[in-house]
Amino acid sequence: MPVSEVEQQVFEYASIGRVVFGVNAVEQVGLEASSLVEGRRCLIITDPGVTKAGLTDRVEASLKRQGFVVDLCDRVEPEPTVAVYEAVLDAARSSRPDILVGVGGGSALDVAKVVAKALTSAAPLETYLGMAFETEGLPLITVPTTSGTGAEITPDAVVLLPEERVKGGFLNARATLAIVDPMLTLTVPSRLTAATGIDALSHAIESALSKMATPLTQALALESVRLIAANLRKATFDGGNLEARTSMAWATLIEGFSESNAGDVEAHAVGHLLGGYYRIHHGEACALALPYCMKYNLAVNEPILARIAKAMDETISGAGNDVAERGIFAVHKLIEDVGLPTSISEIQGALSDHLPELVKIYRTNPNIVQILELFAKRGVPSEEEATAFFKEMFDPAFSLR
Repeated sequence: MPVSEVEQQVFEYASIGRVVFGVNAVEQVGLEASSLVEGRRCLIITDPGVTKAGLTDRVEASLKRQGFVVDLCDRVEPEPTVAVYEAVLDAARSSRPDILVGVGGGSALDVAKVVAKALTSAAPLETYLGMAFETEGLPLITVPTTSGTGAEITPDAVVLLPEERVKGGFLNARATLAIVDPMLTLTVPSRLTAATGIDALSHAIESALSKMATPLTQALALESVRLIAANLRKATFDGGNLEARTSMAWATLIEGFSESNAGDVEAHAVGHLLGGYYRIHHGEACALALPYCMKYNLAVNEPILARIAKAMDETISGAGNDVAERGIFAVHKLIEDVGLPTSISEIQGALSDHLPELVKIYRTNPNIVQILELFAKRGVPSEEEATAFFKEMFDPAFSLR
């Protein structure tokens, strides 16, 4: 194609500094920490479930072998509020660490990322909502125990805003180093495996649909889709399958690189709303919205949706709308197969009477609008468009027509 026909663009790609990946990679936490700091005080940030499961034991042992004095704070709660972030920050200030290690799922890693920044920041924590921290923060190593959120490498951190019934976020809070060990995911329950796995699929697909997508991020997204389609069912129903768990850990890492550069679109906008409104798991909220988001994007994203279809199912061939639709059904079928909800009506306590309020929040809340304005090709919908979108998600009969 002649250069004159090519739209001239400059692409930028941002990433975490280093990632260590592999079976039993967690044994390297202490060695890696000792290379980052001279001091020997470390705080592990996690949640009670991770502590109870013994998943911090190997981390702590590795740190102690390198001479670290280790404190542990397991006060992180699922879907953390600002108050949870502040409680962990207070504990970190008391511990006076030289380095932090976050261990757990997305909530624990998000809290660890923000605390690492906040420890060297001057303003009250709440003032940084929706803003970037101005300091580098303390060194932080993230160690995920689930495959799905990508929080180990992404720059943002999600926070529940109960008074607004949505989720917002802190920005520019990327870790120093991520250590990804699939062994730590072997005991994750099937429901959580499914929910976090579809969260990863949502990141991959949405980042491919984003108006900020580049050839690099789309390549990463499509490989993540391929890995998840081939391995999530096995990881969900055969949790001890190390090959499937390793593939899901790779898929999460890959989509994290894509999503942290290209962003998310409508499924995560809906996910942040439903998660805040009904307090359902983030992955389940995004799973519910994902096929409808894909359908909503058919008019503006048909070519990449066709490529997503082929990544979901290698037997799909051809091009155009029919192929794209088959991909949407493949995603819907995967979500059904792993036992996650596929409509708002399946959420406990959800009523059709809630739809007008959901539509209003979706179209007007700054935390939702920002996602749509920055990344979604269709932008912020009209009231009529949003109402139709939410009515379809409420109806349990998924249809492309």
